[in-house]
Amino acid sequence: MEITFLKTENNELLHLTNLLEKEMSPHNLTKFHKGSLRNGQRIDFDGSVVIIGDVNPGAELKATGNIIVLGQLKGMAHAGCQGMSDAFIAAVYMAPVQLRIGDIITRFPDENKRGIKSPEYAFVQEGQIFVMALS
Repeated sequence: MEITFLKTENNELLHLTNLLEKEMSPHNLTKFHKGSLRNGQRIDFDGSVVIIGDVNPGAELKATGNIIVLGQLKGMAHAGCQGMSDAFIAAVYMAPVQLRIGDIITRFPDENKRGIKSPEYAFVQEGQIFVMALS
């Protein structure tokens, strides 16, 4: 977190308070979960989520911020679930049942048809979800 002081007569404390409130908003919090999510399990977090493991089919991830999966993403992931369309979803192996970013929803093609085994990330641009390789 960066704190900036502005030299003004009586507004220094107000500016610092506003910066801290912005930096400490729930969207800037991150939950780390070690272990895989199984069918029926769900994480719903006010901030970003990092999963150190897999997200299996039938598992659900919802975050008001970003989602990063250091494993296989095969369940449902919803980043920016309170309408934050500048959120992203990244995974070492991405084959989710469904991706949602902000208010945009997409279904993924069958993993066997894609054949991509490298890390990828999904983001919204011009009202659509795009998936690109991490390089």
